[in-house]
Amino acid sequence: MTKVCVLLASYNGARWIEHQIDTILKQKNVKIDLFISDDCSTDETLEIIKKISKKNKSVFFWKNKKKSTSATQNFFSLITNINFKKYDYVSISDQDDLWNINKLQRAIKMIHKKKVDCYSSDVSILYQNGQIKYLKKSYNQKKMDFLFEGGGPGSTFVLKTKFAINLQKNLKSKKNIAKKINFHDWYIYFFARVNNYTWFIDFFSGLKYRQHHNNQLGANVSLGTILKRITYILSGDFLNQIKYFFILNSKMSKKYFFLFSSNKLKTLKFITKNFSHFRRKKLEKFICLFVLIFFVIIRKRLI
Repeated sequence: MTKVCVLLASYNGARWIEHQIDTILKQKNVKIDLFISDDCSTDETLEIIKKISKKNKSVFFWKNKKKSTSATQNFFSLITNINFKKYDYVSISDQDDLWNINKLQRAIKMIHKKKVDCYSSDVSILYQNGQIKYLKKSYNQKKMDFLFEGGGPGSTFVLKTKFAINLQKNLKSKKNIAKKINFHDWYIYFFARVNNYTWFIDFFSGLKYRQHHNNQLGANVSLGTILKRITYILSGDFLNQIKYFFILNSKMSKKYFFLFSSNKLKTLKFITKNFSHFRRKKLEKFICLFVLIFFVIIRKRLI
């Protein structure tokens, strides 16, 4: 039977984590080992995990000695500390979503069918009031979309083992830089695309993606979340993140030098020439173009 390593980063998820783990362990036609890294939770999360682990030998966990700086760093800890060699696939899970029973089976089927290295998909957003809304992420991929976003929510990612091992080596190669990355799902997609791995984004929704005030950026479906993302780009950390991405993939940085050029005119020329390759939706392409032009103009110094 196909063996899947599922990585779950937990922190104060007592309200949701038991139900989520249950949906992971009930996946059809796969053998699962679930690894959980708890980031010093102050609620009952760890006690719930311990209780589940005692009943199920395929659930493994540890508590971090000190709190990570972010959920991303907690996930990176999982990625860099687990031996993936005995698994066929590696999957990522949030602590608060709900997986469909055939989520992994569908992902593996599509990886074989499309002959790709990595998989992600659309999701169904679950709001706090119980309302469910479909979120499409399966727009046609563009040449440079990875410079702006991941391939969808990280909780939909399923990765071939060979890719996961190479990602692991990459994160270990410059640990001090990896510690500065804030978005694991964006970086994994970036690493795949910039290194010419193949990625398929499925129109299938394999999980309910819970929205609440603890989401880092949340689903990009409302004016509030769109403004939140625009504010993030204007903050300057956006280009800093890309810089760290390219430091970790230094052989590929020369092609995208204009993003960091001290010559603002060259940077603007690059952006206006290539903005159509950034996002999937037409409106988002123009929003990104406007925001980036504004950012470059007001930029006082290089990142």
